[in-house]
Amino acid sequence: MDDQELLRYSRHLLLNELGPDAQARFSAARALVVGAGGLGNPAAQFLASSGVGRITLVDADAVDLRSTDLHRTLIRTDPLRLVTSRRRTVRSLADCADDRWVLGGLHSRHGAAARRVCRAAGFEPNVIVETEDHHIAFQVVRAAGAVTLLPDLALVDVPKGVAVARAVDVGHVRRVELVTRTTLHTNPAVTRLRDALTES
Repeated sequence: MDDQELLRYSRHLLLNELGPDAQARFSAARALVVGAGGLGNPAAQFLASSGVGRITLVDADAVDLRSTDLHRTLIRTDPLRLVTSRRRTVRSLADCADDRWVLGGLHSRHGAAARRVCRAAGFEPNVIVETEDHHIAFQVVRAAGAVTLLPDLALVDVPKGVAVARAVDVGHVRRVELVTRTTLHTNPAVTRLRDALTES
């Protein structure tokens, strides 16, 4: 297991029931998920996040990926927020140019967006840790006096010793959308889900 995998599966490795041997077996395992609908889709996501090495999805349904067959509903916008290790005066992102950074990986959407935002502010971030796990990012920010950019949705439960500079506009907002097939757009279950997500 390389360093990136150790960091990614650190929570699994700490569990007495799993540990490194079980994680290695997960990596070598294969899974077949039949159906990519309401059960198969989350099952595949959980298998992937647990580190299963090869996942095959089989679904007999044909989905036209052209925009005419998919209905998109904007649920909310989700701005990136600057997160620091302590309360301090930060007027702009450029104030953090000399800080140590915790960001998502180079090839992740979050990591790439955060780097673009830093470059637009006139600097290349000094990244000391790359992680997609917000809890790990919080710990590194607090312990190492680092800074990070996290989506607003990740900031529901901010731990002690970490501050969110909400007044700093970092200039990046992602769109959170619910995507359904056009034929299911008026389905009562989809409507209830859309309403619940929009209200939250």
